[in-house]
Parts: sequence; C-alpha cells; structure tokens
Amino acid sequence: MFKEFLFKLDIIGPLSVLLFTLILALNKRRISSFSNRILIAFVLAQLILNAIAAYLQSERINNLGVYHLNCLISLVIFSWYFMKVIRQKKIVSLGLIIFFILDFILLLTGHPFKMFPSYQYALSSFILVLYGLLLLNTIIEQIPTFSILSLKEFWITTGVLTYFGSSFLVFISYHYFSEVLPRNVYILWQVHNVFLALGCLFFLKAITSKQWIVE
Repeated sequence: MFKEFLFKLDIIGPLSVLLFTLILALNKRRISSFSNRILIAFVLAQLILNAIAAYLQSERINNLGVYHLNCLISLVIFSWYFMKVIRQKKIVSLGLIIFFILDFILLLTGHPFKMFPSYQYALSSFILVLYGLLLLNTIIEQIPTFSILSLKEFWITTGVLTYFGSSFLVFISYHYFSEVLPRNVYILWQVHNVFLALGCLFFLKAITSKQWIVE
C-alpha cells in the first residue's frame, strides 16, 4: 500500500494544490496574480500529464513521449516566471537556447522515445535551479531577512529549489541505474514523487503568501 501511495504522489500532490486553490477561489480569495497562474499552470500540467503517463503504463503503452512533453512544459512555465521576476533576463534566454539546442540533438538520436528522458530532465532542472538561486540572491540582498518567510517569491523559489534541485540527482542517475539495477529503478521515481509533493506544499504556501514584486 505504501509503495502504491508513493507511486501516486505525483498525482496526489498537484491535485491537492488545485483543490485547495479552488477552495480559496470559492471563498473569494485573490488567486489571479501572475505568480499564482504560473503555479496553477505547473501543478495542472503535472496532474494531467502524470495521470496520462500512469494510464498509458497501465495499458502497457509507451509513455516516454509524455514525460518528454512534461519536461518541456515545466521548463517553459517556470522560465516564463523567472523571465519576469529576475534582473538577469539574458541568463533566462541563454538557458532556454542551450536547453533546446541540446534537446534537439538528443531528439535527432531518438533518445526521448527509446528511454526515459533523464538527461533532458537533469538539464532542465539544473537551469531552473540556477534561475531560482539568482532570484533568492536578489531577495536576500534587497529585503530584511525577517521578512523573507512572508513573501510569495521566496516560497516559489523554495519550491523550485526543493523539487528541481533534489530531482536533479534522480534524473542525472536514472539512466545509469536503469542499466545497472533495472528491477529497482522504480525506487528513484518514488523518491522523485516525494520531492514533487514537497515542492507542491511550498507552492501552496506561495499561493497564500503576499507579493514582493508588484505585478
């Protein structure tokens, strides 16, 4: 039962955020800011794509293309957010260019459709962690430390660093373990799901926090 729960965390986590956000909306809480729309778009994409991937797997249909799409959508969504809120906008543009060039090269080799796109996920995670660290540095430099825990931007950054930073180690090692320990590689995905659920908790906190950057 616990193993099954871990496998479903990549659906339970995003679904919980969406349900709580719906409750806030029904109680006429303001959730229409740009930052909140970014977070809702991300968790909605995770819910839909992870549910599709799980269904295809249950039907023994190749679902690797779904994971590749998930990787691309996650990178684009958060790059859009960081493009607006950090000062080093050229770094965001450069990160996207590097990712798509390398991703195109991997696509030409058929990599995403022959195996889990772990290298794409690892590169995407590294880029988003870099963006998150840049924003965190800006927050620390410009506001008193005691105010950080009340800021939406801080909790978004914390969610990004928690999920993508931790999952980077999962993604970068996934291909290796799938060859060395193919029967136990599922444990890596369970660990990934735990990090995603933790990230969703921080994103939920962000949705209920106040803005620092005026949108």
